[in-house]
Amino acid sequence: MANVILIGFMGVGKTRLGRALAKRWAWPFVDLDEEVEAQAGCTIPELFARDGEPAFRRREADALGRILGGDGQILATGGGTPTAPGSMENMLARGRVVWLRATWKTILERVPRDGTRPLLGGLSRVQAQARIQELLEARRPCYAMASMTIDVDHREETELVEALIDGLTELGVGP
Repeated sequence: MANVILIGFMGVGKTRLGRALAKRWAWPFVDLDEEVEAQAGCTIPELFARDGEPAFRRREADALGRILGGDGQILATGGGTPTAPGSMENMLARGRVVWLRATWKTILERVPRDGTRPLLGGLSRVQAQARIQELLEARRPCYAMASMTIDVDHREETELVEALIDGLTELGVGP
């Protein structure tokens, strides 16, 4: 039984859709960001402020390795997880990777710039747009390695969960 690993930029719905799919399939759900926070004993914004992004990425890679030791689970990753050296290869070896893809416009609408997202905290709308576009372009080659892609723009949760199930079934994954 393979893991289902959801990747994509912040704000695309990895956690929300992962929880919904896990409920439908009665599979365990794991949120990588929550695992990192539990391990660090603080929130991700606090971890970024205290130790910096490189320390966060190390903790994230460690947690990913531990989680991928399991099987038959739904995993929601952080937006930058696939960019760490070896992470996409590791994820592809341990499950089916689904890229939840959104345009920069959708992401800008969904993601707050209030400090809860360290890579966008405190930026004006124009600055956040430029940063989102820059990060999307840099991450696209990693995201594109996914087993399948689902566009999330202008789609309701129910429709997206059905698209996930249909695509994963075609890949031979499911209860």
